[in-house]
Amino acid sequence: MKKRDFLMMYENQWNVPNGDPFTGEQRYDNYSEKILVSDLRIKRFIRDMIGELSGKPVYYLYDSIKASKVSEKMTGSAFAFRQYLLDKGTIKSIDGCKLEKGTDLEALLKEFIDVRLFGGILTETGNNATVEGAVQFKNLNSSYNKCNLEVFQNTSVFPSEIKNEQGSIGTSSLVPYALVGIEGWLNERTAQINGLTEDDIDLMLSTMWLSIKDKNSRSKSGQKPLLLLEVIYSGKPYKFNSDIEVYQSVKDIKSLITLQSDIDEKDIRSYSDYTLNFEKLFTECSKDNVDTVNFFTEDNNLRDLLSSNSKFKFKELF
Repeated sequence: MKKRDFLMMYENQWNVPNGDPFTGEQRYDNYSEKILVSDLRIKRFIRDMIGELSGKPVYYLYDSIKASKVSEKMTGSAFAFRQYLLDKGTIKSIDGCKLEKGTDLEALLKEFIDVRLFGGILTETGNNATVEGAVQFKNLNSSYNKCNLEVFQNTSVFPSEIKNEQGSIGTSSLVPYALVGIEGWLNERTAQINGLTEDDIDLMLSTMWLSIKDKNSRSKSGQKPLLLLEVIYSGKPYKFNSDIEVYQSVKDIKSLITLQSDIDEKDIRSYSDYTLNFEKLFTECSKDNVDTVNFFTEDNNLRDLLSSNSKFKFKELF
C-alpha cells in the first residue's frame, strides 16, 4: 500500500460546522478570522455512516443501545468489545467472563474497521490494548475564507409541568458561508500492520463524502461536499535496503489551492462568489514523487478542469 494524502473540501451555509462542546459556539480563530473544524468531527461523520453502508462493526458505536439494557457494570469501549466477542461466539457471557491467556487483543480490535483506520484503545481491567490508526487528520482545519459569525436569537416552547407561556429565548452564532478544507494522511507502514485494505480506504472516502452530504441535524444543515482529493505517492527504494520505500510528500496541499474573489471574503455567500485556482497544485503534482491524484466531485466544471491534468483521475465512489 502506498503513502497518500487526502483533502476534503466542503461548503457550509448558515450553520455551525463544529461547535465547541462546552459552549456550542463555532470554533473560531480570532487571528486569521477563519472558522475551525476538528479531526474528531470528521472521524465522527465517518463512523456514524460507515457501519450503515458496509454492515461492518464499528468499535466506538458498537451496540451502544444494547449496552444500556444488558450490562450496568460495563460501559463504553469495554462493553462494545465484550459485546462483539459475544456476538462472535468467542465468549459465552459479558459479565464475569475472562479472556483466555495469550489472546491477541490488538488483533481482535483490528477486526473493527474504524480501529484499522483511526486506531483504538481497550481499557478493560486486566485487558488493555492500543492500536495506532493508519489514517489521521489535522487536529484543527481552517476555512479557506475569512468569516463573520452572525448572532441570532430564537424562541422555543416545549411541553413542561411548569407553565411557561412565553417559552425560552436562545442565542446562536451561525456561519454565513465557509469553504472548509480537511487535511488527512495515511501512514503506509501502520496500514500494513493493521491489515488495512484498499477497500477500507475507498469505504472511508465514500462515507466521508456521504456523511457530510446527508447530515441533516439543525446545526449541520447547509453542508455540501465540493471536492475530495487523494494524492498517491511514488515510493523510491532506500539506497541501503531495497525493501524500504521512501516517500517525498507534497507540502501543505491545502495551501496550493487558492480561493480568488472580487468581493471581500467575509461577504462570500455561495460557491458562485469565488473561483478556485489549482495551478500551484498542478505544478507540484507534476513531479515524479506523485504517482496519481484521484479525485471526486459532483461539480461538472471542477471535474473538467481537474481531468485536463494527466495526473488527475476521476474516481467513482460509493
